Amino acid sequence: MIPADRLCANCSVEAIAAAVPALRREIDQALADEKLSRHNVECVGKRLTAWPQLSGADSAPFYCTVGSRSLMVDAPNAYRDETGRKIIWGEERWREKAVRFTFGKPRWKWTVNGQNDAQWRE
Repeated sequence: MIPADRLCANCSVEAIAAAVPALRREIDQALADEKLSRHNVECVGKRLTAWPQLSGADSAPFYCTVGSRSLMVDAPNAYRDETGRKIIWGEERWREKAVRFTFGKPRWKWTVNGQNDAQWRE
């Protein structure tokens, strides 16, 4: 379970990378190849709408620009209520109950020069 930062897509991607060493290495290598820092990574996520407590939050999938490359990071979103209980999708008033979310096991792929990586990485 990886915590989400509902107000910062870059922060959520950083949390995912911190939890997945292979992703962290790939991002760091892409930055090193272009002599950039982590401050040069720009990410946006899927904007949640119609969620009373989470409206405007960015959730997975995330689309990031890492120098001249693009990175897509996807992970299952688990929505949680005030007590931390995982909300079952479609249960009564599920959107109203959700106050935070976490990520499950992520996967990612790169695009370089407009060419998608054929394989998802995990």
